[in-house]
Amino acid sequence: METVLNLAPGTYNLRLLLADDKHLPHFVYSKPVPITVTKKNVGVDPKTLQVKGLSIPNLAENARVKAPFLVQFHASGLNVAHLAQHEKDTGHFRLTVTPRNGKTVVMPFPDGQTETWLAPPAGGYTLKLELMDNANPLRTLTEPATVNVTMM
Repeated sequence: METVLNLAPGTYNLRLLLADDKHLPHFVYSKPVPITVTKKNVGVDPKTLQVKGLSIPNLAENARVKAPFLVQFHASGLNVAHLAQHEKDTGHFRLTVTPRNGKTVVMPFPDGQTETWLAPPAGGYTLKLELMDNANPLRTLTEPATVNVTMM
């Protein structure tokens, strides 16, 4: 989902490569994204620029939303993969939607999905995002991310 590049000063063209759920490349590339590195950060360990954790980047706390709305999942410093691979040190997302008045819904995403559309009834909800261990699906790999939203 992300990486830290440690590039020397200069001009570069970056491209993304499309791969399937098993990370096998399809050799379909994005358009080049030109970047210019102006200086090297001396004494900065690239590993310190990435903090392990989960987030729901497109929803602010106490957001007021209209149906349908998109929920995006983000894992920083963690590996997301298909559950069927049962690969060590990888996980898949699970979203728990808890209404303030009603029944909790747990939504697993075992195929490595990183977003979903929701259209619940009007009211307040807590969304909890977890990364479930693909080698032991009952275990989480990190602390969950939560956000409260109000469906209008």
